[in-house]
Amino acid sequence: MNILSRTSICCGKAALAALWILAAGTSSTAASVLHPFHSSIAEAEWNSETSRFEVALKLNGAEFEQELSQLHNRRINIETSEGAEEIVRNYVQQRFCMATASHPHCRMHWAGMEVAIRDVWLYFEVEPAVSQVVDTSVTKPDPQDDLPATSETTSPVSLSEIKITNSLLTTSRPEQVNLVTVLVDRKRHSTHFTSTQKTVTIRWETFGEPESDLPANTTPILIPDAERRGQ
Repeated sequence: MNILSRTSICCGKAALAALWILAAGTSSTAASVLHPFHSSIAEAEWNSETSRFEVALKLNGAEFEQELSQLHNRRINIETSEGAEEIVRNYVQQRFCMATASHPHCRMHWAGMEVAIRDVWLYFEVEPAVSQVVDTSVTKPDPQDDLPATSETTSPVSLSEIKITNSLLTTSRPEQVNLVTVLVDRKRHSTHFTSTQKTVTIRWETFGEPESDLPANTTPILIPDAERRGQ
């Protein structure tokens, strides 16, 4: 069982599935959102100590490999292809971003990935940034630490508006639906993304009431053994 260092996202297979169903049930596009073959789910929890969103993202493995293969004009196997993890990191960096009005750009800090029977779990942090990152490639950080603090990481981040971009898998599958649930101070907001709606801005006042049953952001996320075994 792998433990994601420095990341304490409150989620897992069962929790993310529940969030997916809950959000879909309140959406006007519930039928399409619930489609089991062309969807992804993600949970992003704000960590006020690091000023980063801690993200757990679940994708269909076969569809993910098909997307990467189409983009690179060669067969990509995310477990065996040379440089596969770097390909995955760069792909996500270019297609998933969480920014704010005060920090309109973002940087990704990679934590790891887990390949299960049918799905792929990706774990990373998204740091709202003041300036645009010139080099979109992402190198895997030291497991004990990420990047050193800078004036950008220490400047206050306003969460009055959160601008999210998610265009994962939309290159090969125009019908793809991606759900993202954001948690800030025990409040949550869920929204979905499609090939025609790749960016959504959510406002703080649209978040729900604090959920007293949500555990504090203190427990490292564990990759479910049952997920790897397909149980």
